[in-house]
Amino acid sequence: MKNPKLIFLVALAFILTTVNAQTRELTLKDCIEMGLERNLMLKSKTEDVHLADIMRSDNRSRLLPMIQAFGALNDNLHRGTNVNQMVGASNYTYVQGLQYAAQGGFQAQMPIYDQTIYIGLKIADRMKEISLSQLDKAREDLIVQIAQLYYLAQTTSQQLSLIDKNIRSLESLDSITNALRDNGVVLGVDAKRVGINLSNLRVSRDNAQSAYEQQLNLLRFVLDLAPEEQISVRHVAADGENDVWGDLSTSLPELQILDLSLKLNEQQRRQVKASYLPTLSLVGNLSWTNFNDKLGNYFQQNTAEHMNRWYNTTAIGVQLSVPVFDRFTRRNNIRRIDINADKL
Repeated sequence: MKNPKLIFLVALAFILTTVNAQTRELTLKDCIEMGLERNLMLKSKTEDVHLADIMRSDNRSRLLPMIQAFGALNDNLHRGTNVNQMVGASNYTYVQGLQYAAQGGFQAQMPIYDQTIYIGLKIADRMKEISLSQLDKAREDLIVQIAQLYYLAQTTSQQLSLIDKNIRSLESLDSITNALRDNGVVLGVDAKRVGINLSNLRVSRDNAQSAYEQQLNLLRFVLDLAPEEQISVRHVAADGENDVWGDLSTSLPELQILDLSLKLNEQQRRQVKASYLPTLSLVGNLSWTNFNDKLGNYFQQNTAEHMNRWYNTTAIGVQLSVPVFDRFTRRNNIRRIDINADKL
């Protein structure tokens, strides 16, 4: 008597093998949607758009005030001396600083007028447009590549069907010719000629089948499918069901990217030239300073009153920066940008 458990396991393995070997028939629309969703190169271009968004946010944040805290403890190894003279007096007073000085506080700075920041905002917007155009170009290139592979596989599939039809016809003709040869109606060379044509057709079918499998493998690669997944392409329908699908732009993305790159190049040139202009910033300072003749006094509570006193300093104002000489850095940057414009 056979083992029932063994029979059950064999039947289960057969069912699983049949399910896994089931061929998935794909339309062109299915392939394009799958490629746009799974293709890694397209995901990389999408991340470039996200990076452009971060660049825009970073440039906008340059208009916000920058606040930083600071602290310092200085040991004056050689204490400085100040020389003072009272008004109307002929003698001088010599005042020597203390050994240690501690300072802490906050500093703030916010740009009021800086053309490089405003042009940088426009450059960030242009970079976002270029990233979006590159994403559109990558989408269209992927759609075209998928369509080419799909229709190539479809053509090979139709060629296989035609070869199979011709093989069946030649097999019938081969049977009839062999029967006529056996009855002496036709010569043996005629029967051999039919057999040779049949063998050639079978070889052609094997070659077409191999090419079809290679095309499906390329399609799996573009769609990021597992190599063991069985797929096939749907045959061409007479009602146009398998027409090209996809939102393809009528203008060339390459020209759009070049045009945006030229505009970006011009804005970069304007940004470098704007760095020759003065910049105006709002600045503020809030700090406390303490002077001591001994380091240990900072850690004691019973020291003299003047040793534990912190002197406050508060200031607010505007800061004007005028570029005078930058070792020809701006001039070289403008030359570099002009060469890139000529290349574009």
